[in-house]
Amino acid sequence: MQERTAGIQEGTTATQETEERSAHVWDMTPAAPRLQERTVPVRGGTLHYFTNGRPGRPLFFLHGAGLDHRMFAPQYPAFDPEYALFAWDARGHGRSAGVQGFSVDLLVADLLAVMDREGIARATLIGQSMGGNLAQEVAMRHPDRVEALVVIDATRNSQRLRAWEAASLRLAAPLLRLTPFDWLVEGSAWACSRRPEVQQYVRECMRHVGKARFCEVMVRVFDFVAYRPELRCPERTLLICGAEDRTGNIRKSMTAWAREEGLEFHMLPGARHNANQDAPEETNRIIREFLRGRS
Repeated sequence: MQERTAGIQEGTTATQETEERSAHVWDMTPAAPRLQERTVPVRGGTLHYFTNGRPGRPLFFLHGAGLDHRMFAPQYPAFDPEYALFAWDARGHGRSAGVQGFSVDLLVADLLAVMDREGIARATLIGQSMGGNLAQEVAMRHPDRVEALVVIDATRNSQRLRAWEAASLRLAAPLLRLTPFDWLVEGSAWACSRRPEVQQYVRECMRHVGKARFCEVMVRVFDFVAYRPELRCPERTLLICGAEDRTGNIRKSMTAWAREEGLEFHMLPGARHNANQDAPEETNRIIREFLRGRS
């Protein structure tokens, strides 16, 4: 396992990295813990992940499609003193952009590889969008590895889709490939956040990923959704959704999910798809109380 301080890329100098990061409008805030960057070999390449290196109950943050570990920058300072924090750049994203291949099975295997490398028997998984789908999948396939779930702006994996919803997913792949990438980038930036600095962060991340890889990721993300009524997430599951999230059927799906399984559910006023970035203080408060068992 390799380890270095996050912020310095291999093959660049500190000065180069500083110059590159100065253009980033959404990065680690000064109050954020300095995360250690580590690597683990996985199928298709080397995966990069991050930790505060502290002992304690592990929290693993899982970012959305096209983004990277920085999307949880508002959360790290809130939980650093009390918890062992872990995050990653999923394969095809951020520092892990060079890892080849992308599928649900590969993502599940990658997450377990990091947990095994770090000696984490069980963790609370905190995932947004694609990260929320992955968190659900790991919890359903490997319930012994998950202490609790926090799902932010992600549809329910085991839902039964209506005919028109299933048809929409089948059409998504050709439509994504036909859509000009600038349109995808701008549409995603607007859908993710009402905050200009977060919108710019989304643009930056998506352009780093590129159209071909982004389309590959999005098509495979749809594979998370399959009707499996026999599989359920743990009782300790928290759902958070931006009240202005217009992405797919997420608001409708999360509302029904919470009602049917009696889960704690918070709709955050004014927040779009990246609710944790649009409403960071409220997100942190809700998660903190959930983790401490007071909600």
